[in-house]
Amino acid sequence: MSPTRPSSQHIVRFEEMLPLLERSKMEGLARFLHNFVKLKSRKKLLPLHPMLGLALRSLLPNAPSETVAVTSLALCYAGVREGSAWQELAKTIASGPHSFSPRALAELAWSFSEVRYAHQGVFATLLRKMDGVKQMANDQERSVFCWASGNLGFNCSQIFGPPTANVDPQLAQSLFQRLSALGQQQLGRIRRIHSYASSSVQQALPPDVCAELIRKADQEGLWQNSTVVGGSRQVVMNNIRTSATATFNLPHHEEDELLYGIRSWAAQLLGLPTDFVEPLQIARYSCGQEYKRHFDWRSANFNGIWIFGQRVATILVYLKTLPAGAGGETEFNQLNLQVTPVEGTAAIWPNASQPNIPS
Repeated sequence: MSPTRPSSQHIVRFEEMLPLLERSKMEGLARFLHNFVKLKSRKKLLPLHPMLGLALRSLLPNAPSETVAVTSLALCYAGVREGSAWQELAKTIASGPHSFSPRALAELAWSFSEVRYAHQGVFATLLRKMDGVKQMANDQERSVFCWASGNLGFNCSQIFGPPTANVDPQLAQSLFQRLSALGQQQLGRIRRIHSYASSSVQQALPPDVCAELIRKADQEGLWQNSTVVGGSRQVVMNNIRTSATATFNLPHHEEDELLYGIRSWAAQLLGLPTDFVEPLQIARYSCGQEYKRHFDWRSANFNGIWIFGQRVATILVYLKTLPAGAGGETEFNQLNLQVTPVEGTAAIWPNASQPNIPS
């Protein structure tokens, strides 16, 4: 028997992709690919990935480097995660005479990282090409490229040097002044618990907000085994951290007024821009679970430093009150200090050293 052929009205002409391969029309290309995926599944077309590969084999070799980069982004956004399309992109990057800009290289590195395409030859080529144009790369392009490469184990230190884990002295000084001011206020709701170590904000969040955060995490099924930064990646380390964690990623914050409000409150409390505040996380500890002694600052080998920078401070809000003797305290080992969870109370501390800046 011969294979079943799709009817003519269901055949997609890949020449239609050509006018879509422009940065201003990337959304159109992504929609085109996404609809083709759906069309393939509904009309039982020939396998999608080989067809995309054949199309890109003819389109990409003569395409501008910016087009190659935009195609990789569109494949990601359309949900094309594997197959010959990515192989053709890799061949084009390796063999094409294109002069890639830092932006295009950053977009390509991000795309291959997103689909976990860790072929040695692809990133060897991307690293070599970025080394040739690194003087033209801005901070964002450099950060995205190094972060994406590092996600798959390719080190960019030989090109840009190691990322800095240090905190700007002026920022650190401002942070310590802010914490000092919190501790000196006589408002009845703020209690200083240690000089320059941390402050405790009473009723930082009202009970209904605490309950709503837990409800959101439960309802959306966000709970996962807690991770610890190990080397350059997030890994589960059951001998160090045994809790569960729910993370509200940035789209949650953009769409949810409550999450955005809490993030804005944290920024105002410390006098920092809102985009300095990480996505909110909730940690849930069952009986016997723990997070052993650790530091909240990031070492220079943490790959996320390239994108997020150093974690300058921590605000820990307790969402439930534990009865006396139940355990669950947050312990600051070097200060011989324990903080007992009380619903709505926030413990705040810096993760940077206080700089010695002359007045």
